Amino acid sequence: MEQMRANRLRSPKAVPMGAVIAVACALAAGCSSSTSSGSAPASSASAPGSSASAPAGSAVRVMIEGLGPDAPAAVEAVAAPEVFTVFKAAAEYVNAHGGAGGHKIQVDTCYDQANPTLSAGCARQAVANHDVAAVAPLILTSDNVLPVLAQAHIPYFGAFPLSPMDFSGPDSFPVTAGAVGEEAGVGYILAREGCKKMGVLYTAEPVTEATVADVAAAAEANGAQVVAKVSLPMTSVDASSQIAQIESAGAGCVALAVQNNQVPAIVVAIRQSGKQLMIGSPSAGFAGKVLGTLRGNANGVYLTGSAALPTDTGNPVIKQMLAAAQQYEGGSQQPESSFSTLTWADAQLLFNDVIGKINGAVTGQSVTAGIEALKDATTGVIGPYTGSTPPALATYSRLINYGLTFWQIKDDKPVSIQSGFTNVAGSLKALS
Repeated sequence: MEQMRANRLRSPKAVPMGAVIAVACALAAGCSSSTSSGSAPASSASAPGSSASAPAGSAVRVMIEGLGPDAPAAVEAVAAPEVFTVFKAAAEYVNAHGGAGGHKIQVDTCYDQANPTLSAGCARQAVANHDVAAVAPLILTSDNVLPVLAQAHIPYFGAFPLSPMDFSGPDSFPVTAGAVGEEAGVGYILAREGCKKMGVLYTAEPVTEATVADVAAAAEANGAQVVAKVSLPMTSVDASSQIAQIESAGAGCVALAVQNNQVPAIVVAIRQSGKQLMIGSPSAGFAGKVLGTLRGNANGVYLTGSAALPTDTGNPVIKQMLAAAQQYEGGSQQPESSFSTLTWADAQLLFNDVIGKINGAVTGQSVTAGIEALKDATTGVIGPYTGSTPPALATYSRLINYGLTFWQIKDDKPVSIQSGFTNVAGSLKALS
């Protein structure tokens, strides 16, 4: 059991659609960085182990890092350029309403293009800029970022956990359980909706294979039996034989842990089989473009996610996010994925609940202390977050919030099937 834990911690976790792909480090070096309009150029780097401070009432600099608009085609499916739109809009909204505890928020952006060298460069830029926190809702190379930030006592906040250090680094503060929770949620919701015999279809790559245990543990904890675990080659868009294997094992439902580009063929193969299998998937696997290609075939699919969707417009926080993005960043990519709402949650927690409540100078250390002091902090778009508490699962020492929400696709749109968030940590106890 201990060896299994170690192996899982060493293995990067997959984005729900299994799109974490190794990108050659030979991409052009250098950090693509820009600051919010009117800001001063970056200052010289602080000495290792130091942390710059922002006196009470002054501007506070925060970095957001992501793949960016020039991300390679191999990772384009998870580039989520709208996270920059949302974070900057959140800062502009806060600044227009008096700032965070009187501090104006100045946003630095850095595009890492899924390149480890560029990611490390982004971290060094955050140190040079005297940023008091680095926010990275979706990057694939956190292990190159965290050691640099840790030397300068800059917290790494709000990431969708993927890399090994996301799950174990003391300066890492993911506010959701990421793929661990979301894939567990697929097993959970299918079992709760009546599936007794489940098949798991996953892409044949290590980072996706690692999530199969999460699906199975949650399914079995909620009364389902996993009767088949079938892999699909990364290059395959024909899933007919894999679906036939799952059906022949007696499965009544299929849990998906696959890449975005594989989803349409899988769903069509299931529908054409005539077996009426239930289907479950993380919500990111059924983004708007995918739904558009399925033309009704996705109806009935169950989705799970650790953050609300931009289409959940009955949620007043989603309405606020969409309005702010349009008002302040109307010329930029608008919110379209759960990574948008994760970013909005990151910003609300950081600006309102952490920086806004710091008495005295705002530093990396005081922001870290503020994050650790959070207790069941709510945003309306993710489950309640606590910054420092014994982990629910020893295997994942930095994961605190296992809150999930669920949808079912109806008339080609995800429709919420619950209010609030369900904590699925108890369904994963077998992995501890």
